[in-house]
Amino acid sequence: MPENISYFVVAVSNEKAAVLLFDRRGLENYLREEKVWQIFQNMGYQNHTIGKILYVFRQRYEGYLLQNKEFPHEIGLLLGYPVEDVEGFIRNSGENCLYIGYWKVYGNLSEKKALFLQFEKARDVLIGFLLEGITIAEVIRKRMLVQCAL
Repeated sequence: MPENISYFVVAVSNEKAAVLLFDRRGLENYLREEKVWQIFQNMGYQNHTIGKILYVFRQRYEGYLLQNKEFPHEIGLLLGYPVEDVEGFIRNSGENCLYIGYWKVYGNLSEKKALFLQFEKARDVLIGFLLEGITIAEVIRKRMLVQCAL
């Protein structure tokens, strides 16, 4: 795995695994943002180090999968979704959104549509690389998507 990319196994069940791939420094910086940490605190998180957050999140996600407990909506923050959209989703129980793209949008619609367009371009570039025989590990290592999509 390239040095700037980390992974965390969120859950394993029935020969399947949910794995979070992330830029450790980027996620740590995002989790330190006051509004982001405030949401985690409101959800009962007590320590804002990335290791502790991921450990507690894994317990909650496994509880959802295996024990029908409430879905841990903080996954949106771990995936880097904008705070306003995570808050809007929670506050509105997933209803009344402005738009549905890669997530449900609750604010700054034009900004989010532009971001979704960048994601579409990155997806198309990735598919092209894969069809050419370039591995995902190589794409990550060379940061090919970032360079091509933006």
